[in-house]
Amino acid sequence: MSQKFQMMFQIAESSFEELPRICRTPAYVKRYLDLHDALYTAMTLARTKAERGRIYRISQTIWSELLAAGANPSEVRELLSPSYIWRHYDKVKASKVHVDSYELMYQLIQIKGRDFILRNLKKFQQRGVDIDTIAMNCYRIETKHDLEVQCAEMRVLGVNLTTIFVMANQLLVKESPKPANVYCLLYFFYQQNLSLGLIAAWIKDHCNPKIHESIIAAAPLDWTIFGINLDDYRPIWVNMNFYNFISIEPNLKKLPPTITINQFLELLNIQQVYVATRYGCDFEKFLTKNYLVSGGQIDILAEKYEHDNLFCTPDDKLRIGVTLLKYGATNINREKLMELFKQCDLSKNKRIKYGKVLNQKEI
Repeated sequence: MSQKFQMMFQIAESSFEELPRICRTPAYVKRYLDLHDALYTAMTLARTKAERGRIYRISQTIWSELLAAGANPSEVRELLSPSYIWRHYDKVKASKVHVDSYELMYQLIQIKGRDFILRNLKKFQQRGVDIDTIAMNCYRIETKHDLEVQCAEMRVLGVNLTTIFVMANQLLVKESPKPANVYCLLYFFYQQNLSLGLIAAWIKDHCNPKIHESIIAAAPLDWTIFGINLDDYRPIWVNMNFYNFISIEPNLKKLPPTITINQFLELLNIQQVYVATRYGCDFEKFLTKNYLVSGGQIDILAEKYEHDNLFCTPDDKLRIGVTLLKYGATNINREKLMELFKQCDLSKNKRIKYGKVLNQKEI
């Protein structure tokens, strides 16, 4: 117990013992106000439950007189314990003291625990605390079992399903490294008819690499039932995995069912294809042994060649353009290729090879 608190409390206690119970004269009023000041100062110095309890025992017997003497109602409120206010709610509420029912609930949770709030649920509602706020402060969803049991209880009480979803967020985040567990929890809310927009928004905001991979894989979990837009997830997946599919093996046939070859290519630029084929495989072999045999359309690749920025040597640019033309691209600018052909310092064999494709004789 601090020395300052002890000194101030002794002043308040001695003043209280000498105090009349009814304010009749200005002198009495002053004594009540002096006592109020001493009690309030002592309360600001109190650091323990025991110290506050000593103040409450005095102030709760004379708080009406303090108000009558003109003490500040908000300061008088601080001199009343939450438990006292709860027991004498109507009397305190009818006075000048302002009682915030939500603040009182939070204080009583700290003092008496959540079970006390639930046991007095109807009274709290009658005193203006909404059921969703009560639920958010008194229920804890820590496991799937908690969710199933407590959701049923809360729904009977009238708690909004969206509120329960918010309450389950911590559990969802905890389970996020395990996509199957997250899916199971979200499916529970899906069955309860929670707005798909809310579920889809949660997935988008909390999507990690494992969930992302599960979404794109589409099996055994179909995440699209939650209203997600796969266009939000394809670009990241393609940019993280395209190297595995640009090869001389027909790997594009192994794309997940949520991504077609055309979608895969649309999400890449020609520079990425060029780099992957330059360091991983030959462009012509990629085109013939993977892209085309897997069902890719030559003109889509040619369109990217024509309009994307391609940073490479003129020889490489010519080689790719001629290869696309050779295998049937109809949207290649032949005139530009011919200009490039004239500019490049090619070997005799390449000039013959490219010249045939360009319908141009060896120069």
